[in-house]
Amino acid sequence: MKIICFTILFFAYGVTHFSCAQILSKQIIDEKIKLLDSNYSKKPYTSYFIIGVEKLKFQAKSKNDYEIGMLQYDDSQEDRLKIDSVLKLIPSKFLLDVDLGTGIVYSSLHGISTDIISIRFAHKQNMNLKLKTIKKIKQKLRKTHSIQKAIIYINNKLIPHKEACKIIDNLSVEDVFCVESEIGYITKRYYKKYVLTNVWIITNDFL
Repeated sequence: MKIICFTILFFAYGVTHFSCAQILSKQIIDEKIKLLDSNYSKKPYTSYFIIGVEKLKFQAKSKNDYEIGMLQYDDSQEDRLKIDSVLKLIPSKFLLDVDLGTGIVYSSLHGISTDIISIRFAHKQNMNLKLKTIKKIKQKLRKTHSIQKAIIYINNKLIPHKEACKIIDNLSVEDVFCVESEIGYITKRYYKKYVLTNVWIITNDFL
């Protein structure tokens, strides 16, 4: 089976709901999704993406594999054990976000509607990447549309937008362990306007 496309639909879940000492598991992730969406009913096929992990630690396929990347699993019994084996090795304080979306999986000639659960972790980033990401975030925040303000988490806490903008303006890249952002869009009359929707920042002194 191959994932062709997916779109995040429902929510972004901040990690302030997790205890820093909590050991993560697939069951915990599933339970949180059910709590956040009372209408959620798992489809026959569900795909799990674990984002921001050291792939070579879990899937040593080739020397050319990216150091940091994304692991994909389905909801089979075998993959459930693999998901748990990955999650239990990553401290919960590194968890940035859990998203629920939908997509299409193609098997043979048939497309199957699927749930997609993405689990995003903070990971060590090089200085150049952090500089580029912070610069992009600052530019986007200055152009933020009045009805679409970015949701900003700093050290796993949701920060009010105005306060978060001040913190980011004064942020030194040397103090940042990991910074991630997500772009979405709002529909205007004749076009779509792309805007910054989510920001996650973990500083070195938090770890």
